[in-house]
Amino acid sequence: MKLVNILGLIILSFQLQATELCNELMQELDMQYPSLFELKEDASIDYQEEVATPSFEQSLLGSSQLIELIGEFDSQYCQNALTQDIMTFKGQSLNLIYTIEDSCDGGNSYGYISDSQGLVVATIQDSDIYCQD
Repeated sequence: MKLVNILGLIILSFQLQATELCNELMQELDMQYPSLFELKEDASIDYQEEVATPSFEQSLLGSSQLIELIGEFDSQYCQNALTQDIMTFKGQSLNLIYTIEDSCDGGNSYGYISDSQGLVVATIQDSDIYCQD
């Protein structure tokens, strides 16, 4: 039982750090819900586009946590419709995995931003970025 409590505290600690990082990013951009495009153009962020092409199965887009937040996507139409960007903010490397094909997303990007441990820091919905509470 103690181990479960300790693991729960560790997970909560990681989630709080991720939320803080996302909130700091929003403050840096001086916007409540910046778009992917605004993020890419900010001079304070080291941004690298299209560093990989993950498959749908490799991403978290099929996970119940993300489906609840951004909706469900058909893996058949989204199989080859994802891109991965990397950005560095305050010394932390963050992965952005999101849709780029109209056949998958209807013309708007959806996905997530995760930290180096794979914890979702923010979601990308209709090309805008939202912190996770």
